[in-house]
Amino acid sequence: MMHEGHHHDHECCHEHTHGEHTHTHEHTHTHEHTHAPAANASEPVKRAITMLNYMYSHNSDHTEELAEMAGKLRELGEAAAADEIEKAVAAFREGNAKLHEALHKINA
Repeated sequence: MMHEGHHHDHECCHEHTHGEHTHTHEHTHTHEHTHAPAANASEPVKRAITMLNYMYSHNSDHTEELAEMAGKLRELGEAAAADEIEKAVAAFREGNAKLHEALHKINA
């Protein structure tokens, strides 16, 4: 679904450090949903909308990656870990829904 927005993909990578181990995680982000600030919105409100749009999209991408990871772990016999990741995915989706609702309210 698109609202006053556009669609684009870009490659991105993130570096993660766990104790003494560091690795790079590469993936593609797909951004399809943006809310344009109202013409009369103040600069701080426009910045907040821009950041909320980014966070919503970014978090949604990572949520789907985690859902895929849970499925792969389940296939590998790691049901307990998959269960925990799936609980996290449900919580992330709920949080993302709240960000989405905030965007609707800020543009009201």
